[in-house]
Amino acid sequence: MSKQSNLVRTSEMETEGTAPIFACRAWVDFNGTNGSIRASGNISSVSRVATGRYTINFETAMPDGNYSVSGMTRGGNSVATTSVVVLSTPGRTTTSFGVDVQYTINQVNFDWDVVNVMVLR
Repeated sequence: MSKQSNLVRTSEMETEGTAPIFACRAWVDFNGTNGSIRASGNISSVSRVATGRYTINFETAMPDGNYSVSGMTRGGNSVATTSVVVLSTPGRTTTSFGVDVQYTINQVNFDWDVVNVMVLR
């Protein structure tokens, strides 16, 4: 692949079938109690705005705001948690997005020890 191109050719990736491939454009593993990043790709920072609410900033901007955000959490005692990561206000921009991390039962925000988020486009 040429360094001059921003496109990844499907023929250069090992795949089976004819369905299109959509890449993970950014991901982060962070501590929900303070926003500190443990590991990431294309994420420059995570800011804890309030309990269970974070602003996540891209290192390299997205071409537009038409991307998908997904995530998961885990408590410090490694017990499975029933939680959801949802887009929050202000939502998606080319340079950042907000997420709320909530209990699924009552939609109350919570600071989980481990928060993982990925961006697909």
